[in-house]
Amino acid sequence: SVSDGAFLIIRAENDARTIVVKNNATATDGQIQLADSADYSLDDDKKSLLLQRRGTSWYEVARDQAINQRSDENSVLANQVFG
Repeated sequence: SVSDGAFLIIRAENDARTIVVKNNATATDGQIQLADSADYSLDDDKKSLLLQRRGTSWYEVARDQAINQRSDENSVLANQVFG
């Protein structure tokens, strides 16, 4: 079981495989609610989704560049701190 408020990042491993994140698709253990209410394709390794668990569903918090930029900034910060 996943705790309420937990975060999940989804991204494609590589460009060869497309992941289609289905908005509001029927599921036995929750649904994914995307901000624009439309399915979203992760069709290259630069695209990503940040989701947060609320109740039994996952809600979009951010996508693409916002997540990638934060990941890059955290990597730089970690290198500066732990060098």
